[in-house]
Amino acid sequence: MPVIVHLTASTNMISLGAPIRVAWYVESAERIWFEGKDEPVPAEGQEDIYLNSSTTLTLIAKGPAGHTREQLTFVLPPPKITAFEVNERWIDLNYPTIFSWEASNAETIFIEPEVGEVSGLSFCESRVQTPGQYRLRVKNASGEAQAIVSLALPHPEIERFQILQRHVEPGEPHLLQWVVHNTDDLRLFPLDLDVSDQTQIEVFPDRDTTYRLVAKNASGSVEREVSIPLPQPVIHDFSSPNPVSTEGKSITLSWNVAYSHRVEIDPQIGVVPPSGSLTFIPSKAFTTFRIKATGHSGVSTSELTVSRFPLPLAELDEQNLFKELNQAVRTHEKMLRKQSDAQSPARFLSSDEEDLLSEEYLRKGSIGTEIRRLFGSFFRT
Repeated sequence: MPVIVHLTASTNMISLGAPIRVAWYVESAERIWFEGKDEPVPAEGQEDIYLNSSTTLTLIAKGPAGHTREQLTFVLPPPKITAFEVNERWIDLNYPTIFSWEASNAETIFIEPEVGEVSGLSFCESRVQTPGQYRLRVKNASGEAQAIVSLALPHPEIERFQILQRHVEPGEPHLLQWVVHNTDDLRLFPLDLDVSDQTQIEVFPDRDTTYRLVAKNASGSVEREVSIPLPQPVIHDFSSPNPVSTEGKSITLSWNVAYSHRVEIDPQIGVVPPSGSLTFIPSKAFTTFRIKATGHSGVSTSELTVSRFPLPLAELDEQNLFKELNQAVRTHEKMLRKQSDAQSPARFLSSDEEDLLSEEYLRKGSIGTEIRRLFGSFFRT
């Protein structure tokens, strides 16, 4: 019978990735091999083997009188975790979290949730987004080991949210800017736009608008607001270079309005563009025009009185003339006094001449006579 003099191993404890040296010496054998392998081995030798699970290794020696067997048993211990750490316990969504660990006898390694398999590594970077427990799981054929770290996610922070221009014309661009930290979902309302990858945007409001920036992550949400007030309509000019029509000549109205989406002039003219002029011959002794500028931020108005002289007697209403004329002339006088660039003879009326405007005085004579006296005094230069 063949004799296996010795069969030894450097260790019977398997360490994954580390070799185990097996040595043997056999006498009186015709053929020697390890069970499960076809290739014969010499009567004396050694070999480094790598094992991944608990195993029994059998050496077989064959001689003329029969077979001899000898066995070695190897055990794979369950994996062991000696360290599992993160660089920061607070998740920063702008930077990756670094996981590191030390484990022995781990065939496969996973970090859950979100990260996945990291077998063969001792650290990894991952942009995790969810607060909570992160688990390191290591496995081999003999078992499994686990370790846990906890990560917290602060609420998002809106450091700044601002508008760079104010009092811009309706429909022109305004630039909104922001600085936001620790958010994975950033939206701008009332536009309902996803601006997660942006730090500024142009908006085109046509009315007073409040913009709301909402930042979210798995821990909650924060928001801030900025308002863009469009200015009140401004009537830069509503005037006439010749507010008195004499001898049937035409007069001109001109206007210039800003920050308005609708401009109207009454009576009878209606809707007009924001700036322009209109030439016509007035049909009444006095006509007061009123311009109304409507914007999304409010309404502005202004008035202008123009007159016609002389007025055809056929168009006069004696019953209401004195009352209307007295009121209109005084209104016109006040208007002329405010127009520094107008030829305003009314500014030079004496106190006696101003008495000509009284209804009682006007009633003393005929309509035609008193109107001529009134306007003669009014336009005396």
